[in-house]
Amino acid sequence: MDRPLTLGPTYFYKISARDLGLTEGPFSATVGALPFTIAPMEPLGVRIAATPADVTLSWSTTTRYGDGNLFLSTAAPLADELLGYSVWRSSDACAPTFVNVSSLPITQTSTVSLTGGLNWFYRVHSYNSIGLSTNAVTLSTLGERSYFLDDCVSRVVFDAASAEMLNAGSNSAGGDIRIDRRRVTEDVGENVFQSVKFTPMLNGVTPLTNYPMPKPVRVVLAFQTAGGQPVATQQTAPGVTVKNLGMFWFNGQEFKKMYGTVDPVAQTVTVESPNLGTYQIRALARADGTVFDVSNISGRALTPNGDGLNDSIIFTYDPGPRNETATGRIYDVLGSHVADMVPGRVPNTLTWDGRSNGRVVGGGAYVYRIQGGGKSYTGTVVVAR
Repeated sequence: MDRPLTLGPTYFYKISARDLGLTEGPFSATVGALPFTIAPMEPLGVRIAATPADVTLSWSTTTRYGDGNLFLSTAAPLADELLGYSVWRSSDACAPTFVNVSSLPITQTSTVSLTGGLNWFYRVHSYNSIGLSTNAVTLSTLGERSYFLDDCVSRVVFDAASAEMLNAGSNSAGGDIRIDRRRVTEDVGENVFQSVKFTPMLNGVTPLTNYPMPKPVRVVLAFQTAGGQPVATQQTAPGVTVKNLGMFWFNGQEFKKMYGTVDPVAQTVTVESPNLGTYQIRALARADGTVFDVSNISGRALTPNGDGLNDSIIFTYDPGPRNETATGRIYDVLGSHVADMVPGRVPNTLTWDGRSNGRVVGGGAYVYRIQGGGKSYTGTVVVAR
């Protein structure tokens, strides 16, 4: 391997062979190679701190190309690796109106922007002789990080506290976390109207599996309509209306209903979830009020022994168009009240941890009752000890 090479000139090579006596044979035909480069990876570990007068932005040093490969230089990066950083600003979270407000050398990884108390959105890019990094995160002066897709609508949004957990030193992953996002276009069709995968990548290159956020993040997916009906692969789905759209999340084994809030004007479905991964907008039978679907219980058996497996049961319900809140209670088989369910980490969920007044209940069957929107749903679960 011949490296590093300077971008621009064509390099020519000939190859010859030697035997054990170091006698050299004839040269091969001459071949030419023109080195090329790509844009660097966007800065990771971005932080934003705002006051009424200014905003301070800081970030980690960029050491990789956009494809994840490390720069070749062992000292200062070459011009075709990294030239510096560029800070852009807009009054719109995702618009073509971002303008460059400062360009900084590779030695500077922070800057102060005078805002005059206005609410701005920022993007920080790395750049080299090829151009700007892509996939930059959008930061608000309130501390939110928005990772948009190309439609400028679909995105995952981290609030200030959750965003901090993406930075090295603030998480257990051991480095900065980049959120990779891509459409899963091959899944769209029939009753699937959007499919997007959000993947946390350690240092921008290593996928983190089963990496939940410390608190729910906001997932927003956009859908298209034609004649008022949702469209999948340019075809409308007969009998499906905007009202009957819902969000699904792939838990590693199957897609689970997340329901979500449908905005028919913005043409989006939104959920709050502590999980990244693959989300889809699908057709879903939804009523005018609160609905509980027994298929959306996380399990039918509890083993509340603290091992992290089946220590609690999660009940997910559809809050309906009025976003109603459901309540739940647990009873023993004789009808005596055992415990109240509590709201889960994810909106529109209720949980029970197999305890009553702080103590684990005895083994056996228990009855749950969920109420909301004037409706009541009952069923049974089993505690195994």
